[in-house]
Amino acid sequence: MQRQRHPGEEEPRRRLRCPSAPAEREDLLLATLTKFWQLIAVPDTGTLRDDAIGFLRNADADRSGMITLMSVQLACYFRDTGTSLTELRDTLLPPGQATAFEMIVASAPSAGAVARRRPQP
Repeated sequence: MQRQRHPGEEEPRRRLRCPSAPAEREDLLLATLTKFWQLIAVPDTGTLRDDAIGFLRNADADRSGMITLMSVQLACYFRDTGTSLTELRDTLLPPGQATAFEMIVASAPSAGAVARRRPQP
C-alpha cells in the first residue's frame, strides 16, 4: 500500500547503492568502459611520421578532456587494485589486437618508412 502524498510533495527517489567491494567496482568499471570506450582511429597515410602525428591528433581530439578527469576519478581505484591506466587499457583491447602504435610501426616497412629487420644469426 502506497502512502498518500501531500500536494506539492515530490515523488520519492530511489537511492542507488554504490558498490563498495573492489571486485564489484572493477566489474562495474569494466562493463561501463566496454560499452562506451571506443578505439581511437588509426590513420593510414602511407608514412610513419604522418600516421603517428595523425593518431596523436585523433587521440587528442577524442580523449584530451576526458583522460585527465578519468585519471583523477580513478586514482583511488588504481591505488586500491594496484593497477594502472595501461593495464586497464590492455584489459579493454580485444585479445590479440595490437595497440595503435604497434599497428603504425608494423605498416612502416611496407610504406618504406623503416627498413625491415633481419634476424641475427
